[in-house]
Amino acid sequence: MSGLMVVLLLVSLDWVTGVMGNALLARVPAVESLQSSMCQSILHQQADVIVLGSSRARHHYSTRMIADSLGMTCYNAGIDGHDMLYAYVVFRSMVERHCPRVVILDVCNNQVNGRWKQNSLSDYKCLYGMNRWATQMVDEQEDLLLTVKMQSNMYRLNGVWAWLASSFFRRHDANNGYVPLEGIVGHPKDVVFEGFSADEQEVNCVKEMADICRAKGIVFYMAITPSYEIDEGLSRWFNGFLENHDVKGCDYTLDGRFRHHRELFKDQGHLNRQGAEKYTSVIVSQIAPLLQ
Repeated sequence: MSGLMVVLLLVSLDWVTGVMGNALLARVPAVESLQSSMCQSILHQQADVIVLGSSRARHHYSTRMIADSLGMTCYNAGIDGHDMLYAYVVFRSMVERHCPRVVILDVCNNQVNGRWKQNSLSDYKCLYGMNRWATQMVDEQEDLLLTVKMQSNMYRLNGVWAWLASSFFRRHDANNGYVPLEGIVGHPKDVVFEGFSADEQEVNCVKEMADICRAKGIVFYMAITPSYEIDEGLSRWFNGFLENHDVKGCDYTLDGRFRHHRELFKDQGHLNRQGAEKYTSVIVSQIAPLLQ
């Protein structure tokens, strides 16, 4: 009898944990934190223009400038250190709620080579069972043992309580996901990456996003932002993808409007606020004609 009571107690505790955790995750306010951005993007946000990608997307695309210039709503769903699998989950979730007019996918090497795959899976595991695209991605990428473990709310929600609590006391996100960077890089030098190899699963996610956009009449625009980090292998893959899949986009890595203008950079890999505003104006000038 005592064993049965322990089992019932654990089951009840797990159920209460799930109810409380899901309720808090569903109500996380829009604040300037990565976890809040993840919850907002996957569970709630919808917009006419969606920006997807990693930290460069998050810091380089001014939602206010895009919205004002195109006369549309815009949300920046970029999040630091996350790959194309994450972008795919966000894309499918947001398109399911509201069909956008434009999807901008910012690209960097670690998004495509598979190195950030585990980052993404670890972060949106807490949304397992709450969002079908996150649930599907975890089931596809993880082994059976972990899928079984994910049935436990205590396991699924382990580690989320601290950031969940802090989210309710942080500064409100006034820029719809866009977070500008301040400061100017000191003496930047080119950082050259070698040995790029595209991960098949990451590439398939990009292909499917492009195909869905084409079928729904959504403008799909891919970009590599200006940077002192140079990866010729990524550039070759990127340009080949654009050509082979009839996708609009541009590699701005070595764009003369930014290169050697250190006043536009926060660090070697990221533009500062001034650089982001200049870059956003370039992006808008490329996308506006595609909407006509």
